[in-house]
Amino acid sequence: MLTRVRELVDQALTWLVNRAVDTGMNLLDRVMAMGRSVVSSVSGWLRRILGIEKSFTADDGSNHRLYFAERGTDLELMMNPRPAIAYEVWVRNIIIDTTSPAGQQRERKKNQAIAKAREIDALKSSTASEVSDEEQKSARLRILMDELSTLTGALFAGQRPACSTEGNGLNYSTVYNGLYGSAMEINELTNYRQPAGSVPGVSHHSSYAILNQRRNEGGSYYVLGHLLNHNLGGTGRDWKNLTPLTREANRAHEHIAEARVKNAVNAGNIVKYKVRAEYGRGRMTSSNATINEIKSAEINVPRRLVCEAEMITPSDMSGNNREMRSWLVPAGTIIDNTIEQNDSSYDLTGIRHAIVYLNSGDIDAISGIAGVDRRLAQKIIDAWRDRMGRPERLRFPSYDGLANYEFTDGRTFTPIQKTIINTMPDYVRLYQN
Repeated sequence: MLTRVRELVDQALTWLVNRAVDTGMNLLDRVMAMGRSVVSSVSGWLRRILGIEKSFTADDGSNHRLYFAERGTDLELMMNPRPAIAYEVWVRNIIIDTTSPAGQQRERKKNQAIAKAREIDALKSSTASEVSDEEQKSARLRILMDELSTLTGALFAGQRPACSTEGNGLNYSTVYNGLYGSAMEINELTNYRQPAGSVPGVSHHSSYAILNQRRNEGGSYYVLGHLLNHNLGGTGRDWKNLTPLTREANRAHEHIAEARVKNAVNAGNIVKYKVRAEYGRGRMTSSNATINEIKSAEINVPRRLVCEAEMITPSDMSGNNREMRSWLVPAGTIIDNTIEQNDSSYDLTGIRHAIVYLNSGDIDAISGIAGVDRRLAQKIIDAWRDRMGRPERLRFPSYDGLANYEFTDGRTFTPIQKTIINTMPDYVRLYQN
């Protein structure tokens, strides 16, 4: 009886498996048929020109691309002013003030661009009878795309403003208690004519010198954090743009706010950006004279940073004739600058560490550095090997040189990894002399 039951169960399972396979194959056949349908929607001469595109830099320094996208069985000329849009729709939505000679010249460029786009469309829609004819038409199409990119680049003139500078769109509030930066606001942050920023390079006044007595695993407990990052044109030579942050808060600021803003600006966008340091920390005391002195100075350490950033697309670049704004960093985003103030948390000498050399190839030693995990340690080792594998065999001249290194295969360090590399503890060295 058991044998008979087992046979019936085996038959049932076989039927279920066969049914599932049959159903799966039917579904696969349908998906494959759909795929063949999509692939064959554009063919012949149109298929040949589908990959033709033109990347260009506009007159305001922003980067754009002209290309073709499938629309059923046809192709449409596209423009990517972020977001991508049909070229003629985009260009017709550009509203130009023609009361000035410069505006009149720009209007002429707009009309010429429309005419050139239509010339491209006419060539695209014509039928190529022979392969040689297709080759000639492809060459002609590339020339027209080059000409259109020149006309289009001129339409951006004046649309993406030069980066705001201090006194002209970039404003700092009065330093808190005459010591540290309290707020920064920049109305038009762009990578067009952006001023050069700088890493912290101020002389330490008495307040920060007292704070800097507090150590953390051989390094400083506090770092001088920028309100406006130095990679975005922020100065490190004036206290109005600097405030003491813990290393954790500085990394959080980079990860939550600064990296997003930098990515948007580097891509050619306009960003309005605000950072405010909120102070008002309570006074703590200690029976230890040095710790008591540090706690007295810590009343001037901000409790948190409050950030916000908006990406702005002007009305005549948006494609719908109205200014568009989108949040990069939502208003009221908080970066806590939490500090431990129990006496036992105050390290005045720093834990002694054996010196770690980043070119040692020792993944255990490098991953033992505060803030460095094994993935980053391996990437640092790979960077040294990649660098030394090049013909010039040059060492990295600085931590920043390592952080911004581009591998032979195109890899780079992430923004957070760059911050960690640039804020290594005192017991870390790039290489052994």
